[in-house]
Amino acid sequence: MATIHVVLCGGFGKRLWPISRAQYPKPFIPLQNDETLFNLTLNRNTKHCDKRMIVTNVAHAALAQGACYNCDSGKQRETLFLLEGIAKNTATSVTLAALAADPEDILWVTPADHWIADNQRYSDELSYAIDIAQDNALLTIGITPDSPNTQYGYIQRGKPYKQQQDIHCYKVEKFHEKPNKKTAQHYLTSGQYFWNSGMFCFKAGVFLNELQQHAPQLLKGAKSLHQHVSKKENCWQYTADKMQALQAVSIDVAVMEKSQNLMMLASKIDWRDLGQFEQLQHLTETDQYGNSKGQNIYVQDAQNNYIYSQDRYVAAVGVSELIIADTPDALLVSKRGCSAGIQTLVTKKSEKNPELFNESPVEKRPWGSFRVIKNESSIKVKEITVQPGKRLSLQKHQHRKEHWVVIAGDATVQVEQQTQQLSVGQSIDIPLGAIHRLSNQGSAPVKIIEVQFGDYLGEDDIERLEDDYKRTISD
Repeated sequence: MATIHVVLCGGFGKRLWPISRAQYPKPFIPLQNDETLFNLTLNRNTKHCDKRMIVTNVAHAALAQGACYNCDSGKQRETLFLLEGIAKNTATSVTLAALAADPEDILWVTPADHWIADNQRYSDELSYAIDIAQDNALLTIGITPDSPNTQYGYIQRGKPYKQQQDIHCYKVEKFHEKPNKKTAQHYLTSGQYFWNSGMFCFKAGVFLNELQQHAPQLLKGAKSLHQHVSKKENCWQYTADKMQALQAVSIDVAVMEKSQNLMMLASKIDWRDLGQFEQLQHLTETDQYGNSKGQNIYVQDAQNNYIYSQDRYVAAVGVSELIIADTPDALLVSKRGCSAGIQTLVTKKSEKNPELFNESPVEKRPWGSFRVIKNESSIKVKEITVQPGKRLSLQKHQHRKEHWVVIAGDATVQVEQQTQQLSVGQSIDIPLGAIHRLSNQGSAPVKIIEVQFGDYLGEDDIERLEDDYKRTISD
């Protein structure tokens, strides 16, 4: 029997556009002290679990693999990547993880994009959750509310089940959808209702038995999918065509709301589901008037504004209750409380301008980062930064050739069997299909300007032949 951390890492994060993009979504964006929510999630749970499973879309596989490698400092912690061809909601994701585990394994299921204070309280509650799962019960985590929040679903507690010191566990009475303000205030004052965190703990076999009882068709479809999975090293890939017939349903609707074997741990951890800009302000330092603070943020006669900027200076004068999110290729200005409108805008406009909503102009990688300077149909220009001692994968491209110019540091460049050093001002051509690699063997960052030419310039046109970060799937 093992305790397995199952990380659910799906979704676009449309309400956080333009910070979050389809190919570079919220879990992988540095938001607090240059740390990502994905990294914080792994680090917070590593000491409590024997193994981990990452359930994510195949498009995000390389991001997840690189992040895991960095979090583990290069050590080979046992991690299985379950790669979905299309998203089918949390019930399918958790079912695939359960089918990949031993029936007696305990699964600790968490989303990848929550902020949680990593302290003794969290450790104590997680240890107790694992103990309760040993009783062959399904366990969900309810967060003790500190405000009448209308953005979360709620769980109503039933009769007491167990208690360990000041950690209480109850039978679940009922799930409730996101309430209006009046109802949320009633929930808060009654003390009987808890925020639905979307975190669970149970034995894999217990969950599958409940699924057989409450959603047998979903289980049947998942088993068939599981039998046809494509396995490559520690990556199991479920293709979109075979996933198409599966029902898209949440784990709450499929199992939890129907189960008579569901308990709730009444948690007192400091927790936030960062699904919209108003909640992101929890991570940022603010001035005495509630405005975000930052080296490139200037405010005057302004109040309660969330301001995000990657590079440019942003000044806010005489305004209040705004969301201002500035990225190199897009600027969002919105009233606070209009997250649903942001989601609607992204959905409507993404077909007309898919690159703006799918691709981020600045992305982190385990070796450094890149910034897109120009992006047209047959040409893309990037500034690539490689940190000291790091190197990109040994790779080739099927659809593009490249021209590199070194603008900082001393770059080590391999093209086919030839390796050479390039200094500032020197350049080199990478022919179509040529095997190549960029390395930084120096003590200062290397920066190059990369100009790509070709009929397809997507980030997935990378065939990796060797990779220091164990990424087996293209970006």
